[in-house]
Amino acid sequence: MSSEFGFRSYVFLNDTIATDIKEVDRLISKGLAYAEEAYRRVMREEMFYAQSLLDSFRHVLMKLEDFLENRPHSVSHFEQRGSKTSIEILKLSYTSLDKKLMLQALSRLLMIYRNKVVELNRIFFLQRDCETDLFWINTIYSLCQDRT
Repeated sequence: MSSEFGFRSYVFLNDTIATDIKEVDRLISKGLAYAEEAYRRVMREEMFYAQSLLDSFRHVLMKLEDFLENRPHSVSHFEQRGSKTSIEILKLSYTSLDKKLMLQALSRLLMIYRNKVVELNRIFFLQRDCETDLFWINTIYSLCQDRT
């Protein structure tokens, strides 16, 4: 398909790719929801639940990277196949149940999430509005920065 019609020239919309695009759209949506709710729960000092949401957000990040690298989507053995940057930030995101540390962890995770969302929008013809996603990612990131 030609990029002059708004499609990425290397994406062919067969059933497998169409399913992958829907899954990437869903994962981006889930990632935003986990990040926002983690922020809210940290601010309410519901640290156990916030940590659980951060863990779900980490899983989304790993799956999105697998889509970018055309790998099977699994959190198993990610430390052996993930990018060096992702692995480092994921390691740093496992903190104690401290408000400031958890907000810093969420900020770090949002930075790599933002990069992955931009890259996925560059590669796939997603149904999501990238500008809206980036607005909300940047909003949550700014809120975290204001509180640390």
